[in-house]
Amino acid sequence: MTIDEMIKRYNIKVAHGSHEGQMHILNTDMVYADKAIDTLKSNKSAIMDRLREMDEAREEATRQYIKKVNSIPGLTEIQEALDAQEEWENKFSEYFDNEDCSKIPVKPNYNFEAAYKKYPQAHAYLLAEKESLKNNFELADIGKRALKEIIYGDWKKAIANMKKEKDDFIAKHIWD
Repeated sequence: MTIDEMIKRYNIKVAHGSHEGQMHILNTDMVYADKAIDTLKSNKSAIMDRLREMDEAREEATRQYIKKVNSIPGLTEIQEALDAQEEWENKFSEYFDNEDCSKIPVKPNYNFEAAYKKYPQAHAYLLAEKESLKNNFELADIGKRALKEIIYGDWKKAIANMKKEKDDFIAKHIWD
């Protein structure tokens, strides 16, 4: 059995917290059933090296993902405007609920429609992100696939596919 096979079969992770840096085996029943304790002990350093490599690769992939997302034109600007709008709405509700209308802040003046036209890829990303956060796992999966395609592929095709898949989902479940 290869190191990768052992890691997968026995669900081996690097421990954190008080056992930082140690090997954490989550599928111990399988280890005992396979009588693999000695094999794991003898391969501990190789397993730990491979786990560290996998962690580094995951961290690098995350850095690349963030870099690609941040490179979407206009996304940061629109997200900041959305955050400001949300903050204003929260403060408005808070002051209105407390009947202290004298402190209501000025509503942010941002033209989202113009921004969406100016930055269509950012708008596509936001639509797919919203879809990926749905409670329905099928709709969320549609959004996640679209997000991946927007970031790593053709964003126009991704949005078209997302809309088609969503329409197909609705048609399939209309009478549920």
